[in-house]
Amino acid sequence: MKVAIILTESPYQFEQEKILAERCNVVFTNERTAVASFKPYCERVHYWQHAIDGDRHLEASDITDVPSHDVVFVGTGFIERVNLLRSIDWTDIDLGLYGEWSLLGSRNWLRRYVRDKLIANEKAVALYRNAKIGLNLHRTSAEYERDTEHISDAESMNPRCYELAAAGLFFITDWRAEVEDVFGDLVPTFKTPEEGEDLIRYYLAHDVERQEIADQLPDLVQFETFDARITDLLAVLNQS
Repeated sequence: MKVAIILTESPYQFEQEKILAERCNVVFTNERTAVASFKPYCERVHYWQHAIDGDRHLEASDITDVPSHDVVFVGTGFIERVNLLRSIDWTDIDLGLYGEWSLLGSRNWLRRYVRDKLIANEKAVALYRNAKIGLNLHRTSAEYERDTEHISDAESMNPRCYELAAAGLFFITDWRAEVEDVFGDLVPTFKTPEEGEDLIRYYLAHDVERQEIADQLPDLVQFETFDARITDLLAVLNQS
């Protein structure tokens, strides 16, 4: 029996994933820099990018009763994200945080911006379509803990980049190499909280420029679907 595996926690859980990889005939990983790392453990290793659900992310949502935030972030509050958000002055900015944010602590002032916990994908898309700016922050934490190892050399975009673009929401993100490969200069990137805040305040004040960029984003990811990814995956497996 031949075995293939999709490793979705690369590069954060490499030590655990390599044990699985060496027991498989084919490995697919969501991080492009991890391909070389898995080669000693499996001869056939492929990069398998994140993707969108065309019906869910490209089409209008049926959910309309969601807030219209200046800036929205839907995701897990890893400690590096908490620290970055704490370093930004959110005065006069309506920030909406959704997801798991237990690392904030009970007295953290960012708690005022946590509007809901885990939400359905459909609600996330509706929030994206109602917001002015989407914020993307890539994970660096190996574990969901305050004290954990951090990974700094990843290059691949997370799923949120694809989803924000598909929803037609202008967004900014911390820098990763693949962001520029996919979006060119249409998605502004930052490396420090100060740069991030400057971008947020600039684009909140420039509605027309922001919308002109947002209108171009869905076309850049419209074919980056799970259906297309599965077709590619099956093509690889059929070569076995």
